[in-house]
Amino acid sequence: AFYNVFLHPLRNFPGPRLWAAFRLPQVLCRLMGKRAFKMLELHEKYGDIVRIGPDQLSIVKSEAWKQIYSYDHGKYTFKKHPRMYSSWEESHNIVDAAGKNHARVRRALLPAFTDKSIKEMEPLIQKNVDHLIEYLSSAQRSKEKPEMCSVYAFTTTDIITDIASLQRPYLLDTLDRSQVIFATWTEYWLLQLVCAFRYWPTADFFFRRLVLTPVLFFLMSGKMSLDSLSKEQSGKERTDLWSLAQKDENGDVNLSPAEIHGNGEILTIAGAETTSTTISALTWYALKAPDKMAKLTAEIRTAFERPEGITLNSVQSLPYLNAGLREALRLHPAVAGNLLRITPKNGATVCGETLPGGIEISMPPYAMGHIPSYWQDVDKFIPERWIDPLNSPYASDRRDASQPFSLGPQSCIGERLAWHQARLILTKMFWHFDFVLCDDKQNWPNQNEMIGWRRNALNVEVHRRP
Repeated sequence: AFYNVFLHPLRNFPGPRLWAAFRLPQVLCRLMGKRAFKMLELHEKYGDIVRIGPDQLSIVKSEAWKQIYSYDHGKYTFKKHPRMYSSWEESHNIVDAAGKNHARVRRALLPAFTDKSIKEMEPLIQKNVDHLIEYLSSAQRSKEKPEMCSVYAFTTTDIITDIASLQRPYLLDTLDRSQVIFATWTEYWLLQLVCAFRYWPTADFFFRRLVLTPVLFFLMSGKMSLDSLSKEQSGKERTDLWSLAQKDENGDVNLSPAEIHGNGEILTIAGAETTSTTISALTWYALKAPDKMAKLTAEIRTAFERPEGITLNSVQSLPYLNAGLREALRLHPAVAGNLLRITPKNGATVCGETLPGGIEISMPPYAMGHIPSYWQDVDKFIPERWIDPLNSPYASDRRDASQPFSLGPQSCIGERLAWHQARLILTKMFWHFDFVLCDDKQNWPNQNEMIGWRRNALNVEVHRRP
């Protein structure tokens, strides 16, 4: 502890002395689900670069996005930190893979995530969104007050599992949905435990063998073959994620069977959870600001006379909806946890600071969207800040500080799919229905965070539009 505080190369960076001396305070904060809010608190107190561990720095300078996560002369200067990105199994998925292996997996999957490919999968996406509209129509007729975070999560999961040809019943048709939510959240928490125990190798060894393996087996057995390709669909000609992915000379997907299964699972969990979080956030913020909701619904209902005109292509040109989604992502980024990188062996310079090799560096997405010096009216939901930014009262906002999908060669491969899903779901919903919060005094954004958010309930009354 004495060395860490007084002799370590990072000793001159500001931060809480206890965190600089020991790893445990930061680990406990992470396991309690309060890290996103704590990072904002620390940066407001100590400045743009804060020491959050013996060999860890958190940075909230907007220029650091490109310096840390993007290219440096065609090389990955800052690699993924193995403490966070390491597969639980033998197979590699796009999240855990690093370096050349990540590039290979990304090349294989990328053709399926272009705008052109996503629009080829539109019939599958439209089918699931229409199923959501039918569900909400039923809720409206029966005066049910649906919990929209769950409804959104099941809809986006149904979409991803459908386009990935995974074997699973539609979640909106499943009476007992709690198991799926419990499994997903438990996996997030287990991932945090995995990251924490890696600081202590002996504890990590026993944790993996005595706890992690049996718990994961139990969770996977209860998720209805999430990682298995549907035998029913595999024999059919259909346009889905795998039919559009990169093929080898034999016409097969250019990934091993284990990689196909692993990526199918990670895309389902990560893609469905993040998109549903963003849609939930926009719904809550818009319903809390009736003037913003009025603008949003007016834009949608003016643009489309009939619901048949609502397509992936047509909803792209709704400026207020796009601005609302960007604002929701600023206030409540779907991935709130720091994305760890490690400085190269010979060290590096970030934001003018010379750092030694082997240092953990990261940027906290939640804090980046809530730094008062970057944003006017920082805690308010103001989509207008993203519309004609040069001529708006919010021209001084640092919009480049908000990068919810990260940057560079290892940024979110599903960004385009997320945007298409979110726009289509929200447009169809707000075209058909009006919504009223059941509890307008709830502080919905105050949630626990384990990479993703443990979303609070968001119950609404559903009314047919006038």
